[in-house]
Amino acid sequence: MKILPFFLMCIISFSCAISPLKRESDEGLSNEEDMIMTKIRTLVFEEDFKEVRESGQRYLLRYTDSKNVGEVRIYIGLADLQLGYSDLAINVVSPIFETDYPDKLKIDAYMIVAKAEVAKERFLRVVENLLKAATLQISDLQFSEAKRLLLETGEMLPVVDIEGLGKKYDSSSLLPVLLEKCLRLAVISKNREYENRVREMISKISGVDLAKHKMRKQERSTPFRIGIICPLTGRFSKLGKSFVRGAVLALQEARKRGVDNLELVVGDTKANSLDACSITERLIREERVDVIVGGISSSSTVAAAQVAQSHKRVLFSPVASERGIDGIGDYIFQDLRNYEVEIIAISKVSCRDLGIRRIAFLASDNSLNRRIEFLLRAEVEREGGIVCVADYYEEGCTDFRKNIDKIRAEAPEALFIPSGQDDLVLILPQLSFYEFGVQLLGLSNWDSDDLIQIVGKDMNGALFPAETGSNNDRELYLSAAAYIGEPRDGANRFEVEGYKGTKRVIDLLTVEAPEMSLRERMEYLINNRLHPYLKTISSNGILLLTVRNNKKEYFLTHKTNDLERNIIRQY
Repeated sequence: MKILPFFLMCIISFSCAISPLKRESDEGLSNEEDMIMTKIRTLVFEEDFKEVRESGQRYLLRYTDSKNVGEVRIYIGLADLQLGYSDLAINVVSPIFETDYPDKLKIDAYMIVAKAEVAKERFLRVVENLLKAATLQISDLQFSEAKRLLLETGEMLPVVDIEGLGKKYDSSSLLPVLLEKCLRLAVISKNREYENRVREMISKISGVDLAKHKMRKQERSTPFRIGIICPLTGRFSKLGKSFVRGAVLALQEARKRGVDNLELVVGDTKANSLDACSITERLIREERVDVIVGGISSSSTVAAAQVAQSHKRVLFSPVASERGIDGIGDYIFQDLRNYEVEIIAISKVSCRDLGIRRIAFLASDNSLNRRIEFLLRAEVEREGGIVCVADYYEEGCTDFRKNIDKIRAEAPEALFIPSGQDDLVLILPQLSFYEFGVQLLGLSNWDSDDLIQIVGKDMNGALFPAETGSNNDRELYLSAAAYIGEPRDGANRFEVEGYKGTKRVIDLLTVEAPEMSLRERMEYLINNRLHPYLKTISSNGILLLTVRNNKKEYFLTHKTNDLERNIIRQY
């Protein structure tokens, strides 16, 4: 039925081409085109990317000479990126480079191509397109996004490539950022020859002034104050102290880059909800913090987030594993893992590779875990298995004997637990105590050195995906430590997350848009990260780990040849 109206439109267009039209008809076509453009823009806003792509393609077929063609190509390119069609995204925006379009559209096109090349892991092309974008009249927001993408992707380029890029794009405002990044990677990798060559390029290439492109010092009458909330006393104090150590590193790195007007204010939540409420209230009312980072436990973070939202103060949670915390309000932001992809992988490996047919599910009772159960059940059934029992416990529960007995009665072969680490340190020892020995399955929040240190013997044989992006995050942490002159041999997850979370809110100061509030800046930074599935489906597969003798071991890499279909379905 959809073909007929389109066919009629084609006939009308053809007839218009061979016969003269009245002025009223021209105006009618113009109005119709405006209506279609309005529809496409609305679809973009609603993130209906499949329909954006289809409507945009129809527009290009009909209005080939319209002034809006460039804008539509950008929309289709963005939709292709979100749907995982990297090559199509590149193809649809490439004509923009060959015509006389405004710099803004060309910069957007270069950014789309760069992101598509990230998905294909072609870092040299990523860098080249970002440098091209920054040779044009790039806006502050576009520059911030390009800089972020350059710093968050890739590896050390060969020296010959850097020299070639430096000569070809010496006018690019991103060139100093690239050189500084390469220098930092050279320092962390202890590649002295590479480091010396990069330093030589920095001194030789005319017009490059790294100092000009460091973070701008903020002209504020008072310092930018960052509140850090985490447990500093009690049984989780070790994790909290690691978190603070990472936050301090982010502060030291920022100061070395020229941001002196920064302060950290640390509050002890004691991993307790009531204490988290009171300490957050004090940080906001008495310490006058501008933004809050933390906490570590989900319950403390939820309590703190409610206080922050009531005061309209930005809170960013890089650690808490409970999904949906950012739904508390528009001032609350959360760094989430891509659990849909992980559920697909763990289901396929369990049913195909291990031959498991009966899987049990245990989690705290909330809307997110209900959603996870639904996804798990669908994927397991698709692989020929069943979720034979799903049991939920109340938030804050500490005794799981009844849950274990109920699950045991259904004789499952495996038990999937998506719970956060606060609950896992209680559940796993009780499974061992009550001798419930089935195959344990989890999400990437199980990939924690601290969790293994606490309950490693109870995790023996457990199967879970490696934490997405953890290696890249750790490399950034170690690079920052080397940059400030404090090389560190390693870092646990909470040090890395403390660094990453604090760095994220310090980046609010680098978004060069004075008219934007802190909340709007945070929303911009969160929304403009690469979509997590792009990197996943372009890799060789999803790494799955197990635990043997209190140590993580490689289990297998699940290939993504049929994951892409499932991921696109979810998005």
